[in-house]
Amino acid sequence: MAGYVLLDRFVPVLVSRRVGPMNAETMASLRNEVNARMRASNEKIALVYDALPSAAGAPDAAARKVVADWWREDRELLIRRCACIEFCLPSAVSRGVLTAILWIATPPIPTGVHSDSRTAVEAAIERAGRRGTIEPIAVLKALDALSTPVRAS
Repeated sequence: MAGYVLLDRFVPVLVSRRVGPMNAETMASLRNEVNARMRASNEKIALVYDALPSAAGAPDAAARKVVADWWREDRELLIRRCACIEFCLPSAVSRGVLTAILWIATPPIPTGVHSDSRTAVEAAIERAGRRGTIEPIAVLKALDALSTPVRAS
């Protein structure tokens, strides 16, 4: 089973929802998909990484290394083509740990850490400059429709 789904119907807002384990292979796949969309876009992409509480565990150390490598190796692409990454983590402990990591190892783009999907999507829409043109509820409904069959399989 894939570790994530990627909703791209609301460009420039992309929403990734973790629906299973995230290892180095699945995180690299997500990185490659997002990079491809950034390269093809004429505007900056705002990315939401939504970690459902029901998804199996946190990304492993190898997956976290893929993210660190992404921020370092694709720094210029991220600066040019990524408005932000908004993280949605339901666990207060996970949010605290990620906030500390982002404070120490600052990524090359703006980030936010949120407790719920709606707030993360709203922040991405705002940073993409699309408030009033992309409705957060429509994004969340489409995300639920995309991710529910994957979680059920």
